[in-house]
Amino acid sequence: MARKLRAAVVGDSVIWGQGHPHPGKPHNLAFAALRQSGALDVTVPEGLFTAQSGAQASNIDGNNAFVLGRVPSAAVVPRNAISGEIPSGAPSARDQLRALAPRAEEVEVLVMDGGANDMGFLTAGLPFDGSQEDAVAEATRHIEGAARRLGMDAKEYFFSEHFTQRLESVTLALADARALRARHILYTGYYPGLSQDSRSDEVVGLLAGTAGVFLGSFLLGPVGLVAGVFLGISAREEARQAAAQVEFFYARLTSELTRRIAEHNRRSSGPSVHYVNPRFPNARAMYTREPWVYEPPGPGNQAVRDARITHYRSRMGGDPPVKQRPTIYNAHWAHPNEAGAAQYGRRIAEELDRVVNFSLRREAERISREPGIRARQDRLLFSRANGSVRALMRIAVVETVEFRLRFRQVVAFTTVGGPNAFRVMSSTLRTAAGDFGSRAFRAASRPRTPSHLEVLFDLRGVAYGQIGHLDFAFDGQNMVFDTAGDLELFVNGYPIFSGKVEAHQWRADGRFMRFRHPLP
Repeated sequence: MARKLRAAVVGDSVIWGQGHPHPGKPHNLAFAALRQSGALDVTVPEGLFTAQSGAQASNIDGNNAFVLGRVPSAAVVPRNAISGEIPSGAPSARDQLRALAPRAEEVEVLVMDGGANDMGFLTAGLPFDGSQEDAVAEATRHIEGAARRLGMDAKEYFFSEHFTQRLESVTLALADARALRARHILYTGYYPGLSQDSRSDEVVGLLAGTAGVFLGSFLLGPVGLVAGVFLGISAREEARQAAAQVEFFYARLTSELTRRIAEHNRRSSGPSVHYVNPRFPNARAMYTREPWVYEPPGPGNQAVRDARITHYRSRMGGDPPVKQRPTIYNAHWAHPNEAGAAQYGRRIAEELDRVVNFSLRREAERISREPGIRARQDRLLFSRANGSVRALMRIAVVETVEFRLRFRQVVAFTTVGGPNAFRVMSSTLRTAAGDFGSRAFRAASRPRTPSHLEVLFDLRGVAYGQIGHLDFAFDGQNMVFDTAGDLELFVNGYPIFSGKVEAHQWRADGRFMRFRHPLP
């Protein structure tokens, strides 16, 4: 007989299931699949599904400023009588968790997400060149000012310092999750809305046809990312760079989430938080052959859309203001469509089954089928997990590998598109399990800027024992640097190497500069 568990679901529009009827929301698809297979019988008691479209991980004040304090916002009652389908910054994930605290004894499984809305998607792809107007200018002014004070490029500041500061909200939300006393905690990740596989003509059309509609509205969630990325981009030749920037935004967000989850697990004596990578391939982004993301235009699920508008009218006494109408009417845009929601459901079900029905033998087989290697890998996993058998799961299946190199000297990069062009370069991770491509972020070459490279490779579930080695290759035509520096490598957010790297450890390979590191 399947084990019975009670779950709570907390977070933003993705885990809410924006645009989908209740049975089609990711957590319901996951729990239905587990019941059908006989693996688990998971139910969500009334009142324990508190996710809210637009919710941040932590709180905001009246000026949309980030609040790190311990006092939750006023809207501590989940959704505050607002439909979770209607974008609203409150209640945050922290508010939702605190509101559920009196029912902590009921929660055995917690499924949550958060962090995307804290970043301010509207600014994700802006040129930071003073061409913005109105709300967009307000959203970027503090970033430009902070970058100027540090002598940094504004775009670099946004993808480094701003990410680090704002995603402290995730750390706080993870700490609050402990109050529910759930034995099993899953934290779901995000996805690239656009990719290098997206059709350029469609990307240009998105700019021309829909970005202007969104920019005047209060943007929340992945919808804002779509509009923000394309501001100031008008030519077809810029479409690929725009898509690359969206890819990198997704990768940067994923790297912060995984490392913060790893840090929480190392510090906490409670149950591990398990990152759930939804594993959206780039070929499933918007404007691909088979997208897993709702594309504009289109109503999505018309019944859900109509209900969303009807609820707003009944709650607010009329139609939304002109500036908010695109957000209310088209809130499903850039969110997972039916196929995308089904993928989230599959991944939640797979991870929950793996976590609850833990088998050391099964995990050992997933690490490696080679007896000569297994003992060495087991020792590594036990040492990384502080001796916890259950914590083998943290890196037994590799979702992400992160490369972060800070150079000893100022780095000179060739720049295409002027000083405010988004600086990306092609990079490849070559392993025994295959090759994985990504986009690397390059620091600006300003005198006071610490020059560095950072890139996240999304492996999407490769067994640890199949990887063997990490061979990083960066496009040498786009960078000239002193290769000595301080390197950090992470697997699933957990550090596997931190130390000095000398120039002789790099080698030229045609147009690429390569660095090889054995996986311990």
